[in-house]
Amino acid sequence: MLPLEVLTEVGRFLPLAAFKALILTGKVLWLHPELHRSMDYLPAVTRAAGDRPPWRHPHDLTCLGVTDHQLTHLLQGYRTLKRISLSGCVAVTDGGVRALAAAPLLSNVNLTWCKLVTDAGVRALAAAPSLTGVDISYCTRVTDAGVRALAAAPLLETVNLTCCRLVTDEGVRALAAAPEITSVDLTYCRVTDDSVCALAAAPNLTHVDLSNCQVTNKGVRALAAAPLLEVVGLWGCNVSDEGVRALAAAPLLAHVGLLHSKVTYGGVRALEDAGVYVIY
Repeated sequence: MLPLEVLTEVGRFLPLAAFKALILTGKVLWLHPELHRSMDYLPAVTRAAGDRPPWRHPHDLTCLGVTDHQLTHLLQGYRTLKRISLSGCVAVTDGGVRALAAAPLLSNVNLTWCKLVTDAGVRALAAAPSLTGVDISYCTRVTDAGVRALAAAPLLETVNLTCCRLVTDEGVRALAAAPEITSVDLTYCRVTDDSVCALAAAPNLTHVDLSNCQVTNKGVRALAAAPLLEVVGLWGCNVSDEGVRALAAAPLLAHVGLLHSKVTYGGVRALEDAGVYVIY
């Protein structure tokens, strides 16, 4: 990594296209580590690019280690942002998420490990009019209230709630009612058969991961009726051959994960005979 002052000076003499190549790689913006200590770099980049920030054109950003202040500064005037990953940005709080939610085209957000984000930030994010996908894995302060807010986003399709241990059946029932929902990851959430039965009725559901949830054969039998279901994760669930034999009847089922479950080879064979790929 070049020193900050070297990057800035180099940028002043490069054509715009070349400067973009220096900063951008595969439509991903990598923020210089010294940004953690100084915001002077972003204005310097803007000046070097002739007052045309090199991140104005790509729709996708991955930010490393940013704070709320840096994120807000970065987003100023950036009207084309559609997808952003803040995975591991542990300093980002609800304030940063509120700034992010103001991006008019925002459709997909990854907030994995942003443990300071709470229901307030999720509610703000849910108001983004184009939102289709949210990953809030390991955002351990998010509760059913935040999930209910997300479920009200009219275009929401995919949600990852891995290790959001305060999320229960109440929040999942709200997600099940989201009209466009297709994929839900509930790994290690406090979910039981009650909400799984509701989720199975979601008309567009294709992917669901219930690994290490309190799900039994009752919930799995309900999933078998989901008309578009393709992928199911049941690792560590209290599920037996009875449940997976019923699941094998799902018309489009293609992949099932069953590690550390109670399913025997007989149940696996029933799935395989139905053309399902099984991780067992």
